[in-house]
Amino acid sequence: MLVELKVVEQRYRAVIDVLDGMTVTEVAARNGVTRQTLHAWLRRYANGGMAALADKSSKPESCPHQISPVIEARVIELRRMHPSGRA
Repeated sequence: MLVELKVVEQRYRAVIDVLDGMTVTEVAARNGVTRQTLHAWLRRYANGGMAALADKSSKPESCPHQISPVIEARVIELRRMHPSGRA
């Protein structure tokens, strides 16, 4: 994934610029991001190194109101048995 690596490299360079003494405001402006975004990159880099700078999925790990697979399978089975919706 060449594009992904380029994004990670750009973020890494921004982080290194801050660690080398440039201000967050300067580096953020030069990279076209907000200071908050740059601070997030700095945190991620501190916690996980360069690999942590890659894009992350915004998909939640779980959904507390999702029905169980057993109930879902039963609903699907009932819908196939009664396609008109009348039981």
